[in-house]
Amino acid sequence: MEITNTARIEAPLDQVWDVLRDIPRTARCLPGTTISEKIDEETYKASVTMKVGPVTLTYRATVRRTSLDESTHAAVLDVEAADTKGRGNAAATVRTSAVADGAATVLTVTADARISGVLAQFGGGMIQSVAGRQLAQFAANVRAEVERGRSAT
Repeated sequence: MEITNTARIEAPLDQVWDVLRDIPRTARCLPGTTISEKIDEETYKASVTMKVGPVTLTYRATVRRTSLDESTHAAVLDVEAADTKGRGNAAATVRTSAVADGAATVLTVTADARISGVLAQFGGGMIQSVAGRQLAQFAANVRAEVERGRSAT
């Protein structure tokens, strides 16, 4: 299942890209995601908790960046995840790209997701809805992360 969402972030491209190119900072922006271990510069272990309908799932995930294009402000992450209670697996190839739009940045996120188990039972409509809310929260969190970066300097 492919899910694509776009969000406008009221921050300059270079500041948004600084967040998106840094896997731990990006993870802080993803609702329910916590980095638990750094394997190497491109690979991290994480915990991801999400609520879909009446079910809350917690996944142990491996996040690996497979591509980073500084000139086009695009990155690709491969994610492999397993539910901690054995209720299913998820995998995704996530492509992010950022482009300047005046003083703001337009962020596009495309995920080619493969899911099994309890999450797959909810169907595409509900998953699309949850993904839309997650992206809106992600965009707000990227903006907050940019602000944190500004105040740290």
